[in-house]
Amino acid sequence: MNLRLEMISWASSTYEQGVSCLSGYSAAEITLAKTVLKDQDLTYKKMNGNSVCGLKGDKISSDLPGVNMTEVFSDLLNNGNLTPASYVLNILRACNKANYSGSQLIKIVGRSLVSFASFLREIDFADVIQNKITGSICTRATAAGDKLEHTDILLNYMNEEFRIWTYTCTNNDALNHTAEKLLGIRGALPDGTIILCPLDLSDRSLYITHEGWFLYSDFYAKKIQWVIDNADRSAYSAVKKNDKQHIVDYVKKMHIINV
Repeated sequence: MNLRLEMISWASSTYEQGVSCLSGYSAAEITLAKTVLKDQDLTYKKMNGNSVCGLKGDKISSDLPGVNMTEVFSDLLNNGNLTPASYVLNILRACNKANYSGSQLIKIVGRSLVSFASFLREIDFADVIQNKITGSICTRATAAGDKLEHTDILLNYMNEEFRIWTYTCTNNDALNHTAEKLLGIRGALPDGTIILCPLDLSDRSLYITHEGWFLYSDFYAKKIQWVIDNADRSAYSAVKKNDKQHIVDYVKKMHIINV
């Protein structure tokens, strides 16, 4: 699936159109999706990156029992059925099985669409890295790998394996989450080398916009190669002795870390 072409296709339809044209869902599921989209003011909005900004529930935790956003996204991607509309329907299906209801659904869909944008960025970045770093093999982590191994993208280059973490450094929740992962608060880190790749939206060299979606730039991919070849991988050993706020500040910049 060529995601950038898919983004162009999605943007030609509204969410209502996107939901209405899908098969394999019950009438009740379609009706529920349309109700939630209306409550999110998404009914007549085009399915582009601009639509996922400022949604209700966008700040709630993504740790929702019974609703694995990464898994929902990956299943649709692997089946070739991924659209923002199909993603919303499958998130709601997972919510129904987990007995969420009412206003919870509205907030969960809002938060899920924020994650949808992040998942798109990860996959696109994996393609960009592989295209720009000669000899590299780059894959997005599985749902299990993302959670258990703290890996967004797995990069193999020059007979080494690197775990790439992607996040926007303008999002305080993402910065805190990343700092907690580094500190081991969210589980033990796997052995190996981590590359922190924060996306600073104030630096236009680091990203492009495509149909309203923020994506990593070719320049950012080349920065990864430079970091691998030149940066000090042991510097974090001194930094990690500081308190959490120092770590939050640390993860605002690109770093390579030997664990």
